[in-house]
Amino acid sequence: MAPAIAGRWRALTKSNLDRLHDRLGPKALSSVLNDTIFTQLSAILTLAGYPDLSQEVSDELLLNLTSITKSILELRIAIGEKTLFYELEAFFHPFGIPFDPASMEDSFGSSRKSASEEMGDRQILCTTDLGLKRTVAKFVSIEQETTFEVDILLMPKVVLQSVLDDFIGTNVGSVA
Repeated sequence: MAPAIAGRWRALTKSNLDRLHDRLGPKALSSVLNDTIFTQLSAILTLAGYPDLSQEVSDELLLNLTSITKSILELRIAIGEKTLFYELEAFFHPFGIPFDPASMEDSFGSSRKSASEEMGDRQILCTTDLGLKRTVAKFVSIEQETTFEVDILLMPKVVLQSVLDDFIGTNVGSVA
């Protein structure tokens, strides 16, 4: 739950800062942020019972706000270029799908191919070891949707249908 909430705050921060940046430009945005933060902070201090800020204190506060504003704008860039989240997931392949060496590994590494495999019909009988994949969500821009990249970190191991076919074939021949 917490990563989802943090992701929403990042998206809101990014979208609002992008909109202001596009409308005002970087220098004007920095100035607007400084003035807005200073005005709001002054109002909070007044409500809290502090006397009016002297010119010297105001100048020092504005100077410090400039470095804070710079950090805010750098955060805007970092949020847009960084990964939003990633998820690790164990996975397996179901019975009957075609064997794909790019996403699975043959548990037996059968060097001998059956007649059906030679015709290109290599189907999975079952998964023996789970695989591990990572899904990475990246924020591109406000106009574009978040992209998801999936990387297989560990391929699941599978047994091919041909192993069962070979076993049945050799046992049927030895019974007779």
